[in-house]
Amino acid sequence: MRANAAEGEDLFDLPLEHLMNIEITSASKKPENAKDVPSAIFVITQDDIRRSGATTIPEVLRLAPGVHVARMDSSKWVIASRGFSNQYSNKLLVMIDGRTVYTPNFSGVFWDVQDTLLEDVERIEVIRGPGGAIWGANAVNGVINIITRHSKDTQGTYASAGYGSYERGNLEARQGGEMDEDGTYRVYARGFAKDDSQSPAGISRNDEWSRVQSGFRMDWETQGNDRWKVQGDTYYGQNDYDFTFPNTAAPYFSSNVATDEVTGGNMVVRWERDVNADSTVSVQSYYDHTRRNEQLADQVVQTADIEAQHTWRWSDRNELVSGVGYRWQTDEFDGGEFVTLASTEEQYDLISGFVQNEYQVVPDKVSLAVGTKIEVNDYTGTEFQPSAKMSMQVDDRNTVWWSVSRAVRTPSRVADGVDAVLIPVPPNTLAANTPAGLVEIFGNKTLKPESVVAYELGYRTSPVPGVSVDVAAFYNEYTNLFTVERGLPSVQNNSTFGTYLSVPTVFDNRAKGESYGVEVSSRWKVNDSWTLGGNYSYLKLDISGENSTDTTLTSATDNTPEHMWMVHSSSKLPYDMEMDNLLYYYSSINADDYTNSLSVDGYARFDTRLGWRPKDSGFELSLMGQNLLSDGQSEFAAPLYSAGTSEFDRSYYLRATIRH
Repeated sequence: MRANAAEGEDLFDLPLEHLMNIEITSASKKPENAKDVPSAIFVITQDDIRRSGATTIPEVLRLAPGVHVARMDSSKWVIASRGFSNQYSNKLLVMIDGRTVYTPNFSGVFWDVQDTLLEDVERIEVIRGPGGAIWGANAVNGVINIITRHSKDTQGTYASAGYGSYERGNLEARQGGEMDEDGTYRVYARGFAKDDSQSPAGISRNDEWSRVQSGFRMDWETQGNDRWKVQGDTYYGQNDYDFTFPNTAAPYFSSNVATDEVTGGNMVVRWERDVNADSTVSVQSYYDHTRRNEQLADQVVQTADIEAQHTWRWSDRNELVSGVGYRWQTDEFDGGEFVTLASTEEQYDLISGFVQNEYQVVPDKVSLAVGTKIEVNDYTGTEFQPSAKMSMQVDDRNTVWWSVSRAVRTPSRVADGVDAVLIPVPPNTLAANTPAGLVEIFGNKTLKPESVVAYELGYRTSPVPGVSVDVAAFYNEYTNLFTVERGLPSVQNNSTFGTYLSVPTVFDNRAKGESYGVEVSSRWKVNDSWTLGGNYSYLKLDISGENSTDTTLTSATDNTPEHMWMVHSSSKLPYDMEMDNLLYYYSSINADDYTNSLSVDGYARFDTRLGWRPKDSGFELSLMGQNLLSDGQSEFAAPLYSAGTSEFDRSYYLRATIRH
């Protein structure tokens, strides 16, 4: 576990007890000390982010145990918790300040548009394991909540510029000030350009990535003890890549260099009031607009969400957290030759409510939290996601916790009604005298939600001063997992492909599985100038089909490393210098994402940062080296309709920062 340092302060200035008692909110939607939370939680702080040298949110998430982070190409990422790694991270709920960024069209996260000024991130709370009882559907294997800083903590001027061998340019600036005696604000802007990746043969993948983003935040209080927050962002980005698509003429694939344009914006409004010492109410609403003008399809998604919450300590031993919410989403999907949906426009509603009561079985020693989320959605109707969690404080240095939870992942627009051409089949492959074929995938309107029942056990300890250890073990049972079932081929004819043999596949729910594993993270403050940290994760995942013809079931099992570990050394050096070294290891995988596959041998990654931070100057100069052990490393299979897998060379990056 980590804790946040105040402005201008780093973790070396804080005692370990402070680091272990950081206040978090994502586990139960109320403030609580991380060491007391009956969940597998890891907190990445602002100082962790700064000293990691990372320039994107996905790179920062490499610090968390049990989270598989892998680059597919320059702008696309695989990020998954406890298995099921794929391009869209469809069993991991991701939020920024409580605003969900899980897309309804593809059931997952577009990581190329999840961004903010990393300098303004207070902490990232990473929960491994189900979070459905609090956050609802799609929090099957974990929750990531990126929480930005209060505007009062970002006053003054901040500016940064960087350039490197892969980071072709990074400029960002922020200005914070006071609105009046009760309010503060900040505005920011940032932009970057990243170089392309390479093929295993050393040929450019033509996947340069560039982006600009700006935003603001305002916080203020009124005399009636009302606390307000208004924040928003807008962005524009371009993602280039070699677009490769199937056809019915030899060599059965064609390619061109494509440019996808992504634009969007959002606004969040939050109001909170302490009714009295035992009661707090809040209302948060947000609007999000996303447009992706892509080679495959143009899509526009609009989301409006509002949730009211009440936290009430109704007795000396009981605290009740409850809330209701409504989400409205609409989309426009203009497909092309290769991907279409049954309807080009769709509107769907989500009505939800949750309740959780925490009972102090033994005050300040043993607590039991029981609750559930109830959701009514347009795909599968009413879903219940209950949980029960217990935490026991053995003494000041030792905590034991356990939990049992249920969570679901609901079908998406694509799973419900897609018609997509995936891969070609040369003539005479299936039978003699048959034309060239195309494997197509179709949606299924009768899909059930995927579900998991998870059992977890955890232990946190500080065996000696300056050392903390966090251990979590889990066992998950999955049912109704999505499969792709083969149908009977038939001859079809259209204007795009002419006469061809359609080889149909259809989404279904014919798989089940189980997983188990253990995750360990630790921290050792060796002395006032040197801190060591690290984590290790073991995962075993077994998926099997029930009368299934799906030949790719093993991909879910093989896509995630069985072993992952990381060691982080941070030190203060003479003359106001800093040194950070990070060594990562991922065991081998047989990555398979839709039409592309790749065997990745186990590999290590080494990142380093050398910083100069003169005291009281507000100036910082950092030199970063990333992926220094490899002269070309693939981390996952290629994205859908991409020319092939990408390799990433070692890279270097110089950055200058001013804070005033």
